[in-house]
Amino acid sequence: MDEAEKLSFEADWYDNQLEWIATIHQMHGEPVFWDIIAAMAPPFPRGEEGPKEKLAAHNLAAFQPTRIQKLLKQDAMIREELERQVQLAREEDRKDYLQWKAANDFAHDILDGNRTAYLRVLEEMAPLQELAMLGSGLEFSVRSSSEVEVELDVNSQQVIPREAKVRTEGGVASLELSAPERNDLELDYICGSVLRIAGELFALLPLDTVVVQARDTKMNGKTGQEEYLTVLSIRIDRKFIAGHHTGRERSLEVLTHCPHRIAYDPGTGFEPVDELL
Repeated sequence: MDEAEKLSFEADWYDNQLEWIATIHQMHGEPVFWDIIAAMAPPFPRGEEGPKEKLAAHNLAAFQPTRIQKLLKQDAMIREELERQVQLAREEDRKDYLQWKAANDFAHDILDGNRTAYLRVLEEMAPLQELAMLGSGLEFSVRSSSEVEVELDVNSQQVIPREAKVRTEGGVASLELSAPERNDLELDYICGSVLRIAGELFALLPLDTVVVQARDTKMNGKTGQEEYLTVLSIRIDRKFIAGHHTGRERSLEVLTHCPHRIAYDPGTGFEPVDELL
């Protein structure tokens, strides 16, 4: 890759990152209907032959060797193979039943509010991999069967670009972003991520409430030292998410409808806030 291609790639990356930050709150995965999974009937009644074994057994019972097969002494070999197919089909039916039972039991655990099952969903389904890929970290805490708390490690130093990549007639120019510009991007990113987190969790689990504590490393104006601080604390209810279509409304405007704490100035950025309990 030559220098021009490298700069063009960086410009595309920058544009995509800005678009992603602006629209992150509009995206979420498909919902999981645990009640439907829990209500699914087994593939066959326990203790009875499964459908695959029945078919294989029917093929075995219906086998009538031809004269040629008898003459070539192939009938015993064919019958042996059909018997083997019955055994294989029985094993496949057993696996199908165990797979159904595991899914059914797990769905009931979710509907019963089992905390271990909740955490397994969040760990194995990994609904927020995009945030992790950008550098933000996530920790989940199941407060109750109806409420999960999420700690979002914003990591703005890695996620928010420091330079704008602008295409010109001569190529691509790198322009340092001002503090207010970076602060505005961080505001959009944090607020959008919070809405995305809530939407994903409501899609995956039968929760009523998601509490998000967004934290970042910031310079403490009082001490002059960098500290890991809470910059946004918010409580989001399922009813709000279900009844509010964000569209292209800025995520900050959406969040003002929820109980939250934030201290933000366009010039200086975020100040620490106390967490909602």
